[in-house]
Amino acid sequence: MNIYRNLLIALLVLGLAAPALTACGTDDSGNEDLVAKNNDEEQENDEPEQGVTDAAHVLIEVSPTRFSYAVGTKITPRATVYDATWDELGDAEVQWQLSPSERVEAQGSQWEVIAAGTITIEACALDDQGQATSVCGEKQIISAHGTDRIVLQSPTPGQHFHGDEHALIPVEGYVDDALEVDSVNINGQNVPVDDQGRFVHDVEPIFGVNTIAVRAFDGVNSEDAIAAASVMWAPHYVETFADNESGQLGLDIEQAILLSLGQNFLDDGEPYTVISESQVVTKDLADILMLVLEHVDITSQIPNPVVDSSALVLSIPDVSINEPRVEIFATDSGIEIFAQIGDLLAETAGYLELSDATLDLSGDISAALSLFASIDVEKNALDEPFHVEMVDFELAIEHATPNFESEEANAVFELADSALRDNLETILLDGVDLSFIDALPDMLLDLFQSLDEVIAGQEFELDLDLGHPLTLYFDGGIGKFTPVHAQGLHGHITASLRVDESPVFPNNPGVAHVRVDPDQSPLFSSSRVQLGLNLALINGILHSLWNAGLLDLNITELVPSSLSGFIEEGQATGLLPPVAAPPEDDSPHDILLRLGQLELEMDWLDQQDRFGAALMVGADLTVIGDQVSITIADEPQIDLWLIESSEHEPLMSATELRNLIRSSLWPEIQEGIGEGLGFALPIPGVDSLATYAPALSEMTLDVRMTRAMAFRQGFLMLDATIEGELFLP
Repeated sequence: MNIYRNLLIALLVLGLAAPALTACGTDDSGNEDLVAKNNDEEQENDEPEQGVTDAAHVLIEVSPTRFSYAVGTKITPRATVYDATWDELGDAEVQWQLSPSERVEAQGSQWEVIAAGTITIEACALDDQGQATSVCGEKQIISAHGTDRIVLQSPTPGQHFHGDEHALIPVEGYVDDALEVDSVNINGQNVPVDDQGRFVHDVEPIFGVNTIAVRAFDGVNSEDAIAAASVMWAPHYVETFADNESGQLGLDIEQAILLSLGQNFLDDGEPYTVISESQVVTKDLADILMLVLEHVDITSQIPNPVVDSSALVLSIPDVSINEPRVEIFATDSGIEIFAQIGDLLAETAGYLELSDATLDLSGDISAALSLFASIDVEKNALDEPFHVEMVDFELAIEHATPNFESEEANAVFELADSALRDNLETILLDGVDLSFIDALPDMLLDLFQSLDEVIAGQEFELDLDLGHPLTLYFDGGIGKFTPVHAQGLHGHITASLRVDESPVFPNNPGVAHVRVDPDQSPLFSSSRVQLGLNLALINGILHSLWNAGLLDLNITELVPSSLSGFIEEGQATGLLPPVAAPPEDDSPHDILLRLGQLELEMDWLDQQDRFGAALMVGADLTVIGDQVSITIADEPQIDLWLIESSEHEPLMSATELRNLIRSSLWPEIQEGIGEGLGFALPIPGVDSLATYAPALSEMTLDVRMTRAMAFRQGFLMLDATIEGELFLP
């Protein structure tokens, strides 16, 4: 568009100025001198003619009007002559001189800028005899250098550096002969250039995408000369693969997610919270088991009558439990459960035949029960099942008090060797045992297996609406889950990532991964539930999508309507994958996402322009429902530079292109990556509890963060509590 606009201006100026320009000689420097008449000779002038001897001032304008002019630009100067009172002398002529001659060349009624530097334009008024007077005007313009003023030989765009081989990123290149500088600025540091214009420097890298920018200012141009390249640096890379038969891109991460169910998740030593008579909130497993004991359906598990003989007929129509207490502790092999039912009330009916009387057993029995259970929990590998086994169990009645309507029956029950007492205690113990305690290992097994189920076989559909949509397949499973004495149950989840596409960049070294200290644990102490997302998992997802072509985008339709008639095709290509990096010290975000080198190529009707871009934006991981979701900030930081243009300047300016990325391209990337990804939380289910305590069928579990997300030892650690909410009828 700049070319057409400049051509139009030049034609208009030529149309106005050409009749008034005549050659009048050659100066000592070899430039042609031109004499300009500022008004057409045929133009009528009602005012009296003024002599050029009245000339006192000469002002110069240059068309087109710019701060600086690229080499190859044609310019047209125009002079206006005024008398001492600043009245314009319309018929005055001037003599032009442009110097130095090696930077400008006369071409008819115009001059062409042929070299970079400062150009002095002088116009002197002529007297009536056509001789130059001492009344002159002067103006200086700046001639800009071409776009290839700095050549960056190392690093090259899209290059990968391994930390074991390159502790620093080597930078090397040169400035061309036209750029007269003694130093360049590389990522904020001044670096000298030698007498051949070469520079050599080492840049200290950061994890992930590094953009190396070399700048130079020659004191002439309005803007720095810039050469830049985005590269990848990481201390480690996680290798990826492509299936030879299907072409499917793959990545396996052993410790993709850390999972810790801490001692406070098992039991924090506090009872559940009573919000109202019909609403309670639990914060640990002990609270849930306490509710199970309170609402366990023992009655339906006891056959009636429980005894039917000629001497004893006994039924227990109803059993209720009050004041239960549960304590759970993590051991080296699993968990230990201590429970006490302080008030068990069993309603009774029936009779007891004695040799001389029939005793009525109508009434009830109150009892106190205590139990101990030791359960082993273990899972050693991804392909091994959970091992949950009750290795020790003890259940005893601490005391039982009869409250039959028959006092004689109460007395018989209290006898030390009473068959009635033995029968009733056995019935109660069997009832509690069969309905709940024996089921504990199965309940825990269901709970642990539910962790596997919620992270297995997930699919993510991603579509930026500028390329072809992609499907990411995520399959996770618990690879190890072991108890730790007094700390809880710790494990990790192994993840497999797949994208059903052929690789766009098949020779890349893999997923960038941070260096960690193997002797330090990322886990917090004294937490309830911890979930650690391996940074390699996040970057593995971004890497898989990038290598499948997520950032190969057709951006033709994003070009503003004012330029849509000039563009043939616009294409964006990401030479490097987006990388999540640890937050910087002053960053308010959980992670920083960097993207580069994103190359944008514009094919116009008569030229081609190619820009490089690097983007950085903050992102936060938040818990929404049963997922951890990535929320990307709205405003990215965008660094943009011109790589090459087939003309002296690009049709779209850097500012226009930056606005295009921010307003049109970035929202597509933000929505496609941020809103399309979420990690299902391995929240234990409580559905199995409803089998034993139907009142718990309506219990819901919710994850609540207890502190901000923290980056620790290569993991983004989520510290949370799982709260259960139950509304009772």
